[in-house]
Amino acid sequence: MGGSPSPAHPDDEGFVVQTANTRPTTLGQPLTRWPIRELVACP
Repeated sequence: MGGSPSPAHPDDEGFVVQTANTRPTTLGQPLTRWPIRELVACP
């Protein structure tokens, strides 16, 4: 399917912002910063 992606739900946006502002090591990730691919894959 083509087209634009669906807009994010406000709850999803909050989760992404909260996760992006958290150090990856705090969430058990062996990273010093969040690459977008890792941020998207974060549970």
